[in-house]
Amino acid sequence: MEEAEITADLEAARPSKTPVREEIADLSEFMQQKLDTLWGKQDEIESFTIFRIPRNIRKSKKNIFEPFVVSIGPFYRGKESLRTMEEKKWRLLRDFLSRGNHISLNLCLLEMKALEKKTRRCYSETVDLNSDSFIQMMLLDGCFVLQYFLKWRLPVLSRSIAIPNANQNERSVMVIPCATELQDSGVKFRAKRNPCHMLDISFQYGVLEIPRFTINDNTKPLLMNLVAFEQCKFAEMNKSQLTSFVSFLDSLVNTTRDVLILQQCGVIENCLSSEEELTQFFNQLCQGLILMENHFLAELFKEVNRHCDLSLRFMHISVLQVDASAL
Repeated sequence: MEEAEITADLEAARPSKTPVREEIADLSEFMQQKLDTLWGKQDEIESFTIFRIPRNIRKSKKNIFEPFVVSIGPFYRGKESLRTMEEKKWRLLRDFLSRGNHISLNLCLLEMKALEKKTRRCYSETVDLNSDSFIQMMLLDGCFVLQYFLKWRLPVLSRSIAIPNANQNERSVMVIPCATELQDSGVKFRAKRNPCHMLDISFQYGVLEIPRFTINDNTKPLLMNLVAFEQCKFAEMNKSQLTSFVSFLDSLVNTTRDVLILQQCGVIENCLSSEEELTQFFNQLCQGLILMENHFLAELFKEVNRHCDLSLRFMHISVLQVDASAL
């Protein structure tokens, strides 16, 4: 094709010059519709906060990540097993509107409509719901959250799971020995009194102090979902405090004996059916997770490993001395 012909075709394709040529009209219309449905502005840096759990994390853990009572948001909306709670949401909306205070259905819908674009931009993928369905979902789910979540006293909850800012560490390690091996190295475990937060773990003079925490059927999905969110949002930003914490737990627990050690010292309160179930949960925690070398507890890992190395050397020297005295 001659250069003049190529130039002519490019000119013809420009919407400001001439109508779209017939042979690409359908494709052009389809692609333009797709572009028009994208939320956000051009060159806008998206700030996603709601992610679909990646398959490498989700596989074999459906009971952790998939809701079995109620769904919030679009991902599991319409699931047959959750239909009962969908009816409950409508009753809660009715109760909310009946309280008066000049709150009407129309006013609520207008408020949701104003937030629709901002809400859609929170999702890491396009939500396949039309505007009316999305707004209805926002209102019904919002009423449910107000009625059932806020009663758990969010200020108390937020303090109990508060996480400090991570500090940069020059060097780090990725794993520490399990509780049994640490105990054999002379490490003592102690439940920390008055910890500042759940990651307020310290190691001094051979004593590993860990805030006491409870593992039950509610803790498991909460912890796994928070870790999954952190992996999606902050995995490569040196802000993966929870990933560091679960890596710490995964390192500590290899067998039921490790669980018993942590229970006996008061660090763990196991409300699951058995030590075996808790061991299995800990051993699955880090499957598919990304742990950066400068993770939050890296300095602690380094100190623990240094202590174990020194203990091993001391034991080796002691054995040599005993052998020498026998000569």
